[in-house]
Amino acid sequence: MRDEGLQPDVVSFQALAHGCQNEEDITVLLKNATALRIDPIDPIFCTLLTAGSRRRDYKYLTLVMKLLDRYEVCPSETIVKILDAAAVEKPWEKKVKAKRRFHFLQDKNGFKGFLGIWKQRNGIQ
Repeated sequence: MRDEGLQPDVVSFQALAHGCQNEEDITVLLKNATALRIDPIDPIFCTLLTAGSRRRDYKYLTLVMKLLDRYEVCPSETIVKILDAAAVEKPWEKKVKAKRRFHFLQDKNGFKGFLGIWKQRNGIQ
């Protein structure tokens, strides 16, 4: 971006965060943000968590929570709200087809378990 005369900021990286699909994408995004000394990095993590929550990708959400620890980001109230909302059982989940339901619930239960451990480690009630 800088080569083209653009000055990326937090909003630029939030827009890019919506397109992250896997660990490699997230890692590249966060490395670029820290290299450009983008601060605060918290809104970028909020965007990553929101995107994962909307896709109901619990493995992705667990990965982002691990990256929060790796980048030593103090969990804000917004981050905790996003994670808590993702952990709540929604009415449509009962309609998930039986074949897919097992894997879906297994991923979600793993996420819920990790969320509890993560909250405990970070001193969140």
